[in-house]
Amino acid sequence: METWWYSIKEYTRGPVGVDELSRLFIKGTLTPSTPVWREGMDSWARFGEVAELGVIAKSIPQPPPNNGCTG
Repeated sequence: METWWYSIKEYTRGPVGVDELSRLFIKGTLTPSTPVWREGMDSWARFGEVAELGVIAKSIPQPPPNNGCTG
């Protein structure tokens, strides 16, 4: 299992697996611009720019547009 680290508000957190990154992305804790890193990478990269993680970002449905309905 690959282990990843991510950075939010100057704090580095990890190691976590891809399943945890996916859960955090779905929850909204991570965004496509969240810096992530794993061993073997030259430097930190944005979550959405890492090919293997970008698939996660693209698989999450976007919320529907606000059409003026209040529910």
